[in-house]
Amino acid sequence: MRRLAFLLLIVLAIVTFKVNAEAAQALDVYVIHSGNKKTVSLFSNYLARKLPNADVKSIELNHLNLPAINDGVLYVSLGARVFNYLLDKNVSAPILSVFLSSVSFNKSLSTREIADPLSVSAIYAEPDPTVLVRLAKILYPKNTQIAALLSEDTQFLHPTIEIAAKENKAQLITAYVGEESSLNKALNVISSADALLALADGTIYNTHTLRNILLTTYRHNQALIGFTEGMVKAGALASVKYDVEDVAADTLEFIASYRRTGKLPPPRFSARYHVLVNKNVAKTLGVAEKDPDVIHRQLRRSTSDPLDR
Repeated sequence: MRRLAFLLLIVLAIVTFKVNAEAAQALDVYVIHSGNKKTVSLFSNYLARKLPNADVKSIELNHLNLPAINDGVLYVSLGARVFNYLLDKNVSAPILSVFLSSVSFNKSLSTREIADPLSVSAIYAEPDPTVLVRLAKILYPKNTQIAALLSEDTQFLHPTIEIAAKENKAQLITAYVGEESSLNKALNVISSADALLALADGTIYNTHTLRNILLTTYRHNQALIGFTEGMVKAGALASVKYDVEDVAADTLEFIASYRRTGKLPPPRFSARYHVLVNKNVAKTLGVAEKDPDVIHRQLRRSTSDPLDR
């Protein structure tokens, strides 16, 4: 009798394994987009090459016909317009947002009722603030003072930056920018800091304010650590950036986790990045010149991140 029960358990385990394997192979990945064709092509083709057992469909938003049944479907939304559209349609399939900032992602969720918040996740478009803190520490290794300007949209990042500053033995100075507190006043509050960490906050950093921020930080002999390659070209000291294939590789990890567990991992910043340094700005500020690749290796050593790139 025991032997029969044991054999039944083995058969059940084999059947369960086969069912799970077939379910994993039956995944349809819908890459929904409305933007840059080159980016979409690079992203979708990367997924298709790396996911031979999944049907990767690249669909322009205007041509999207949502299936009545979403079983075995995972939506990957590129950008804000697509993400908000899928949320408004209350699709039952999980949604992974890419190329969307943490601020925009959280805003989209906070203004809608989501039936299952755990079915929605993201790989944020901007650099991880903890990486920017470590980058500032590497560029200013002694008695480091870093600053951040916060608004209502980015207050949720304050604890993250605060913890990162403590872990990297840096002093953090923050100033709030709101309707009653001007940007210039906030910049003066943080004028003693070595570096200002720019967060992806459009209310503070935009085409109308960036020039003034750069000029003010220069007067304070202060570096700006940007969140885009464009900011570094415009006069920020340094930043990190992601390539399209970096985000696609992160997406693969999310899909693999979803296949294993049936759930998407929590939202996070990309674990892959490349270091950018404006050498002319470094010279002007008197910052010791370091090769971006050397800085990259230092960043990797200062974290438990398993990636070795």
